[in-house]
Formats: sequence, structure tokens, C-alpha cells
Amino acid sequence: MPNLPSPFQYLFLAAAVIIPTSALAGFSLVLSNATDSEIGRLAFEVFWVGEESNAPTFINFLLLIVSSGFIALAAAQAFSDRNPWRWHWLGLAVVVLLAAFDDAAQVHEPVGTYLTKGIEGSGLFAWEWVYYGFAVVAILVLLGFRFVVYGMDAAPRRYLVLGALVYFGAALGLEMVSAFMWFHEMDNGRYVTLLEETCEMFGAALFGACGLRQLMPVPEARKATHTSSQPRFGTARETTRF
Repeated sequence: MPNLPSPFQYLFLAAAVIIPTSALAGFSLVLSNATDSEIGRLAFEVFWVGEESNAPTFINFLLLIVSSGFIALAAAQAFSDRNPWRWHWLGLAVVVLLAAFDDAAQVHEPVGTYLTKGIEGSGLFAWEWVYYGFAVVAILVLLGFRFVVYGMDAAPRRYLVLGALVYFGAALGLEMVSAFMWFHEMDNGRYVTLLEETCEMFGAALFGACGLRQLMPVPEARKATHTSSQPRFGTARETTRF
């Protein structure tokens, strides 16, 4: 598929969108704290990463949708090649797609709160829905472990694992730090939220890089490996001639 970007190109383009988005979010936070003006309030509503249905929400949603599309193309290629892991590639595309709609609609928070309504949260677990979040991640790891270890080449696996660590590390780990600061009424918790949402966007882009790497033609994807594996002074048979 020659018209698709390389993983590096996609990550570069994603960074060109994510970094200004996060910078505008930080600026809107500083502006809203510095002034009570209508401009400050409007900037906060439009650009702050903690708000819903605004610019950062759309960017994160778009990154997840595009990344899901790249993984879906990898799944289509796997079906065409009768790859034994083709259904797993399709499942991965669906998981990333569901993450996109969950991020846009924030379904995980009310669902998680409902499922953990008997739990009294405090400290790092002040927002009880993270229990539900850890359960979902554990299920995904159990279902996808064999696929990631045995069904993926090393290159796309690295993108996927790194993306999962960045995305879920932010969505759960930094969310817990933010909850801890909120529970103890500490200042500057919103800067943790800014870091969290920025990491989630980069994690979403890494998922797409995984799909793009899988779509690379085998000779191109393995060129470096094949080149490095060549003997420097010819084959063993040729060397024996000297």
C-alpha cells in the first residue's frame, strides 16, 4: 500500500498536532487562572484537555479512529494472506475503535462508578472507576498475550507495547496521581491532567504506527535485518577459497 505513511511519518505528523494542542491547553489554563474574563473562560472551554466535546477531545478521538483504521487495514491484509492471527488483528482494531468512542463519550467513568458503587475510594483510588479500568486492562492482556508474543513480528509489537504502556499508564497511572492530588486538595493537579491527556494522544498514535509497521512489505520491513545478517566478507563457502 504505497500511499500510506511510514510509522515514523505518521508519528511525526501526530506530534505536529499533539504538541500544539497540548500547548494551547496549557495556555488556556494559565489564561483562565490569570483572569476572569470571557476570553479566558472561552479559551478554557475550547482548549483545556479536561473538558469534554472540545478541540483536544476531537484530536484524541481522531487519532484513535485513524489508528484503528490502520490496524483494520493490517487485519484485512491478514485475512487476504490467511494469517492464522487475522481475527486477533481485527479484534485489536475493534478495541482501539471502542477506545475512541469511549474517550469521546466518557463512558468508562459512569460505568466504572456504577460497577464500583459499593467501594469507598480515597487517595490514589479516590476515583473508584480506576478499579474497573484495571479489570478491563487485565482482561485485554489475558486475551491478547499470545497474539502479541507469538502472532506479531518484533517491530509492530514494539509499537503496540509502547503505545499500551503510554496510553494506559496515563489513563490509569496519571489518573490516580491526579485523584490523589484532588483528594488531598493539592494545587497544580490540572498540570498532571495535561500530562495525562498528552500521553494518551501519543499512545493513540503509537497504536496506528503498529498497524502501519505491519502493513510494510516484508522485504522493506526486514531490509535492515537482512542486510545486517549478511557476512561482511562473503559467505562461509566463499571465505574458504582464500
